[in-house]
Parts: sequence; C-alpha cells; structure tokens
Amino acid sequence: MCDEGLQALWTRVDVRQPVFTGDDVTEWPEGCLDRLMTAGLLRETANAQSVICDACAEGHVEEVQLIETPPGSGFRAYIVCPENGRVLVPPARRRQWEVDLSRLARALADALPAAAGVEELAPGRVWFLGRTALGGQSRDAFLVRGTAWPDFRTVLAGARRFQEAAKPVVLVAEIVPAEDVWGGDAPTVFAVHLLSRFEDSCLTLDRDQMNRVLGRGRRSTTPMDVVTVPTPHGAQWQDLSLVVDDLEFVCQVSGKRHKRTFQQAGFQNRVKGKYPDRLWGLLRQFALGGGELAEESIDTKTRNNLKQYVSQLRERLHMVFTGIDGDPIVKLPACRYRTALAITAKDGITLTFPVGITWSGMSIAETRDGRIRFTADVPQRFRVYSDGQVESRGGEMAEGLGAKTEEHNLQTLRLLGKDDRPNRAGQALLDILRAEGRVKRGEYDKGMEDLSGLLCRMTGIESAAFHFRRDRGEWNSLFEARSERLSR
Repeated sequence: MCDEGLQALWTRVDVRQPVFTGDDVTEWPEGCLDRLMTAGLLRETANAQSVICDACAEGHVEEVQLIETPPGSGFRAYIVCPENGRVLVPPARRRQWEVDLSRLARALADALPAAAGVEELAPGRVWFLGRTALGGQSRDAFLVRGTAWPDFRTVLAGARRFQEAAKPVVLVAEIVPAEDVWGGDAPTVFAVHLLSRFEDSCLTLDRDQMNRVLGRGRRSTTPMDVVTVPTPHGAQWQDLSLVVDDLEFVCQVSGKRHKRTFQQAGFQNRVKGKYPDRLWGLLRQFALGGGELAEESIDTKTRNNLKQYVSQLRERLHMVFTGIDGDPIVKLPACRYRTALAITAKDGITLTFPVGITWSGMSIAETRDGRIRFTADVPQRFRVYSDGQVESRGGEMAEGLGAKTEEHNLQTLRLLGKDDRPNRAGQALLDILRAEGRVKRGEYDKGMEDLSGLLCRMTGIESAAFHFRRDRGEWNSLFEARSERLSR
C-alpha cells in the first residue's frame, strides 16, 4: 500500500521547497515511489548538493564533493566527516524528487471531480480546481498552499477569482488554518490528508465526508452526491448534446462522450431511492420534445408547478455540468420552454401534437437551413361574439382547426449516422420531401420501412404514412411533402 508515501507527500506540500531525498524514500514501502511518480504527484529533480552524514551519530550536513580517484575511474561523490574523514556517498542518496504542484492540482480536480479546467491563480500558491457539486450545491473549488506564510493574505487578495467565488470550497494539504487568515468570510476548508487515498493508481477523495460536512444545517435529507461531467474551459450549452433513456443519459461535449445514471446525475428520488425523481421526468419530456416543452405535454401536477420545476431543473443541470455558465433552459412565448443544449430521447422524439391528428392533415417540409418542419391541423377552441357584443360580456365557445408547427434537426430526429450523414431513414425522408411525396424505391426498401415506423412513433398516428404503388414501383406519402431547398 502507498498510504505512508501519500501522507508524507501532504506534509511536504506546505514546505517552501517540497522535495524528498533518497534517504526519505528508502523508508517508504516498496513500489510507493513508483506509484506516486506514475500518478504524476512526484517528479525527479536535480541531485542533492549536500547530504546528512551517515558515518557518525552526529547527523551533520555536509556539502557533496565530486572526486575522480583513481584518475580515469570516473567521478564519485564524497563528504568529509570530522570524525571519519572522507565518506563515499552512493548515487541513490543524492537523488531527489519534488512535488509536482501543477499535476497535484489536476489530480485533485479529477478526484472531486471538478469541471471547467484548472487555473493557477497565484504561482505555486493558489489554484482554481473548477466547479463541483458538493452538499447539494454547485461550488467553486480551490487548492491553496502556504496559509501560514507571512505573505498569504497578500497572495490571496491578488487571486481575483477566489475573491469573487460564491460558496467556495478550499483544499489544503494538512493543517486547516484559523478563520482569521482569510481576511473576510471564511470558506469551508478540508484537509486533504484526511480525505485522500489511492484507488487503481488514481488519487481519490472521500466525497461522502465532504458532503456530510457541507450538508450540516440543511434540511433533513442527505445532500446529493453528483458525479459531475468534466467540461472544457469556455464550453457553452450549445456545445452539449444529450441523449436520455429511461434511467440514464449519454452526453457529448467538445468531442468527448460521457454516461451517467439518474442516480449519478443527482436525479434520485429521496424517498424511493431506486427510482428517478420528478425532475428526471421533466428532463425526459424535454428529450421527447427534442428540447422543447409545452404545457399540454405534461401531467397536471407538473403543469401547475412548471415554473418552479424548470427552475429546479436548471440548478440540477448546473450541478452536473458545473463548468458551463448561462441558462440551459430558456422561456418561450405561450408558456413554452426550450433547452439551449441539444437533447433527445434514446428512441427519438415525440411530437407534441394532440391525439387524433391524421396524415391528411399533416405537412412535413425541409427548410432552407436543413431542419425538418412538421405542421398539423389541430382542433382549437375560441370564443365568438354576436353583433354588438363586447368581449367583457362573454360569448359562445366554438371549435375549429388551427395549425401547429414544430421544427427539429436531423440529429434530434435520430436521422443521422455516426458519420453525421443521414442514415437510411434520414435519406429516405429527404428523398421523399425533395420529390414532393413520390419516390421510386423497392417495395421492401429498408429505408422506407424504418422511416414509416419512425414517423408513426413520433406522431402517434397508427396508420402507415406511405402507400406503395406496385404498378409504378413508387412510394407515395399520405402527408404533404415538400422541400424549400431542393424540389421538383
């Protein structure tokens, strides 16, 4: 095990020159040095210019001298002991290793985990580790060094990001300083030597303990332990895509893919821990709508508290994707909401058209910018007035048809392949739209079969969307089909 070496490392972090000598590491368990170096926490540095004399009991420190004797034999290292004269110093005793502070900061950021990227705010003293979810809230995390040094307050005052942080969490190596060293409101401080250990050659932190400390004074329930998704510095919500299944999601940001279960993402029901909470259901509704949510697509309880639930979902998304600023959900007119990120359900979206629509009342078009527009005739209720009446005196309710429109890109509709080109169902749809509803393909064409099933599932219309004419070898759409980009 490497606990002894890891604990020794924390004792050196706050030393001006955090260096270990050959004599130091010989006391560690076998393999410990290699493990610390593999983890990037230590790196070998220049040989020592002085060592402790091991030829007598005085423990005096002497400067190393390099002497070639006999001539031509190569230089050897010696020290001079007043009691024993010239003493040979083996090469292993002169080797030294220093704590790699930058790599240490990155290792702690990964262990939290924290997103947004590590930034050195004051050289060798203060690091911003990123944002992480602890104690049920999104927090800025920092590593600080030398809190007992005389210049600490001056150094801290120059770290602007630290001064502006809300609810900061500070990691120190070993000794938690007194509250007055911060020169203002004291942040929550954790001593890493009490929380750290190695697992599979990686530095880990006891997040449960951190959550317990940060959760004190909060209401009854245990704080959520959210496994955040690492996001690069400067990432925006528009750079994120999310595919949501019943119990997990897969996300992609800046070319990197990550998977989280609803528990890992903090969507666990606090009473029935094996089940997702209401906010996960709301996220699923956004996914089924391809990023758009309308009041008519959700249950009555959610609809009555929609503003509150959307606000809570915003906070939850900020906790999971802690490195991204801005609003992940924007308000649209007529009590509608849309996500700033691309989001879809694993099996594709469901259009928010009411039950009862038909293919004859449906239009599907390719827009000039390559999106797909769905328009359906839907029943609407409105008030009519007889001559001479004014609205304040009431009127009679009438029903009629109105048009409802949704637009989605091919990716949201699950019509793109892994190469970002249309898959067979996607190409079949484009061919149909660009040919204004008639395309020559085989009767058992897989693309048309896939597309027909997809359209039925999205719209909720049970009947087939196409009719195949054997006499012409041609597929005809039962909806109006057109393209604003390419049409016959």
